[in-house]
Amino acid sequence: DQLSLEIEEDAQLQSVWTEALARVEPKVGREAVESWLRDAAPFSLEAGVFTLNTPNATAKTWIEKKYARALASALTDVCGEETRVQVI
Repeated sequence: DQLSLEIEEDAQLQSVWTEALARVEPKVGREAVESWLRDAAPFSLEAGVFTLNTPNATAKTWIEKKYARALASALTDVCGEETRVQVI
């Protein structure tokens, strides 16, 4: 049914995000992950675009400017295909 499919997709999305965080932490540091990335939540992964939902505009701007490139690289590794990061 649709609900179980959505739950499964959410769990898979969370798993991808958790793995990406683990891969990006050595590059950006634990403090950056805890301060800026831990509160962000995966929203979707479609057509090579990983959409990340942030708690506020400051976090959105900071992630886009400082961490998007490292996150995209980590997500590309995890997903096995070129993945861009979109922050909302």
